[in-house]
Amino acid sequence: MKIAFVCPTPPPYGGITNWSKMLIAYLENASKDQIYVINTSPKSRTADGRTLFDRIFGGLAVAIRASREFKSLLKRDSPDIVHVTTSGGLGLFRDVLVLEIARRAKIPAVYHVHYGKIPQTLASGGFEASLLRASLRLCTTAIAIDRATESSIRDTGLCEVVYIGNPVDVYKLKDVCRKTRGESKNTVIFLGWVVETKGIRELMDAWDSVSTAFPDWQLTLVGPYDSNRIDALVNKSRHSGVSLVGELSHDEAMERLCKASILVLPSYSEGFPNVVLEAMVYGKAVLATSVGALPDLLGDGRGVLVEPRSSIQISDGLKKLMNDDVLRTSLGERAERFVKENFDIAVVANRYRLLWTRLVSERHLTDEK
Repeated sequence: MKIAFVCPTPPPYGGITNWSKMLIAYLENASKDQIYVINTSPKSRTADGRTLFDRIFGGLAVAIRASREFKSLLKRDSPDIVHVTTSGGLGLFRDVLVLEIARRAKIPAVYHVHYGKIPQTLASGGFEASLLRASLRLCTTAIAIDRATESSIRDTGLCEVVYIGNPVDVYKLKDVCRKTRGESKNTVIFLGWVVETKGIRELMDAWDSVSTAFPDWQLTLVGPYDSNRIDALVNKSRHSGVSLVGELSHDEAMERLCKASILVLPSYSEGFPNVVLEAMVYGKAVLATSVGALPDLLGDGRGVLVEPRSSIQISDGLKKLMNDDVLRTSLGERAERFVKENFDIAVVANRYRLLWTRLVSERHLTDEK
């Protein structure tokens, strides 16, 4: 099968770029598929201090480049199917362009919605909602990564929608952990973009109380950040035991996670965060906000869920975990079993393949009529 991916690839590293890298590497090693990649990564990131001007004109440049590359690919060697990923926002304009090209070429298009807040966006009736609806109308099938998104897209009646959670490479992650020496006991780790929408302000407020009650514990923040915006929040004279590491390679970040005791992710919104899957593979206790796919992942005794923007709930949840070794272990064990059975890369890649195969077959049947 000839599969064209329109997606961001590293660098920079992030949720969708890690997904792209992992899935494409798996397909290239485990199948005979012919893979084409049209890279939609921006040259800079919000954490690097991107202005609104940069985002608008940079996004427009990516949209034009992606559509041109896709048209060029269709002239050279038409793919059987195109798989378009989206993180919303200004990238929706690019999605509309690419999906319209696929529609005119009569190529099945999978539209992979990789971000949260879809119910709120569709209900808003604003410009972003209009672009999202246009994209859904143009695609063949949408993939939702959480149940709320699946339900809200289905309610639009604009396209078929299926739920498929993100994959994780269990074997590779375990291999990284096997090579890691030593432990960083009594460590809470945050992994992700160190920006306010990830709940960093609330986490810092919570840590004031946590560090007083548990002075032997450390909080490590790993991820890219804009020092002009974040340094004031992570003031070491005020927040005891906080280490702001900055961006690391994926393997280096996984080594830190493997050594830690607890992962914390207090985001205002999420889709299907890979870092939570990774922590679950390692059997770590996870505290996260009840947004996106996180209730699906951490419910039924697999983690601790708190409301967004609540420093009090973050503080109480962390103290509960830090004070109870048995609880951390039991949460981690249930989480590890769950992720291995449901989200290993082999399992999820097979779900994608079944979808692609069905859509290509349906297209061929339509062409024969």
